[in-house]
Amino acid sequence: RRVPRWNLAAALVLFACTGSNGTRPRISPLRALRQLPAMPPKSAGKSKGPDGMALVMAAVAELEKIMEEIPPDFIPQFEEAAKSMISAFKDGAAGGKDAVEEDHRKEGCASAGHAHDETCNSGRETKKRKKSDKIDPFQQMKDIQYWLRLKVPAEAVVPSETIVYGHEGTDFADYTAQNTQSVDGFLYEEDDIDDLCEAGKLARSFCTACGSRTIKDLNFISHSLSLRELEFIFTNALPAANVDVSKSCVVDVGSRLGAVVYAACVFGKAKEAVGVEMNSELCKVQEEALKVFGLQGTARVVCDDVCKQLEVIANANVVVLHNVFQFFLEKKEAANAWASLMAALAPGTTVVTCPPIEEQLASSCDVQKGTALFKKLKAVEIEYPETTVENDEYADEDGNLFSNICVYTVV
Repeated sequence: RRVPRWNLAAALVLFACTGSNGTRPRISPLRALRQLPAMPPKSAGKSKGPDGMALVMAAVAELEKIMEEIPPDFIPQFEEAAKSMISAFKDGAAGGKDAVEEDHRKEGCASAGHAHDETCNSGRETKKRKKSDKIDPFQQMKDIQYWLRLKVPAEAVVPSETIVYGHEGTDFADYTAQNTQSVDGFLYEEDDIDDLCEAGKLARSFCTACGSRTIKDLNFISHSLSLRELEFIFTNALPAANVDVSKSCVVDVGSRLGAVVYAACVFGKAKEAVGVEMNSELCKVQEEALKVFGLQGTARVVCDDVCKQLEVIANANVVVLHNVFQFFLEKKEAANAWASLMAALAPGTTVVTCPPIEEQLASSCDVQKGTALFKKLKAVEIEYPETTVENDEYADEDGNLFSNICVYTVV
């Protein structure tokens, strides 16, 4: 009888939603909440009163709707994303509490349970505001990453697009639909791919003769820059090239899921970020993400062929080209697209490419045309950091990180 009613209610929910072995659900959380007795009186406090419980019920109801729409194969990713968000929230709340307590000690405030004066309350609010203003850009990008994992499969290739293979004269000449696996580099790093393979969601090998034991390793390719690469571009490479991203319009050609657009806003605090993407399915994902994460005031998506949006390119201060045409256009189409794109670049524009521009041109243009286009760009020297760990997937033979990313100026 002496147990507060709210604590008893919480215990009932926990018991009702947990099996005898601590893992197997008995009933749904929403049903358990609905079976609880009447809520405690208003005097129980802000977080312990009926308003708080109503919020919990509403959140669980919304969660139940979302869960019904998630394919079973994506439940582990959903669980991972939810745990990460809850953990981040708890850490933030704990940090805020510690900051307030420290503020109390400095101000010589009364102990817990005693009345606080106006000065104390003012200090508390100021501390809270300062705490909320400090947003970790990397964590913000991780939140976007987790959200996108729930929206698209691991390869992030939608049914309405076609991947083009058979790039003669390049390192990808032997890549085919049979021996190649696309995995989005922004969504999944190497360790994540290992986890997906162990879970049976991705394969690392393919059978060269069905039914036999003759197998080969799959070729893995990514059509997006990774989180670490994006951070390097906007916090190291562009500042090293004397580019003030906060005063720049950043345009990503072939923006796909929008990783570069988000990074320009979050890491670079760009004045404007524009993603140009011709696939409408991918554009819808980007537009939704911009709304969900409150970036639509700074960023936008242009759903069109870049060759029809050359004015956007001409007005850009920074243009990002990540494997832009190689796996999406036939060689003749790609050569024409390169010619139009390069002609639209205004003198002084900064161009970021991965891989180096000469490698991209070699896979899409003949030597003579590629050489002529390359002359429009002047390489900018940037310092690449050295790896501090063994077998870093982004380190080259000399131990330099991200050396596949290059910066140029249009002459």
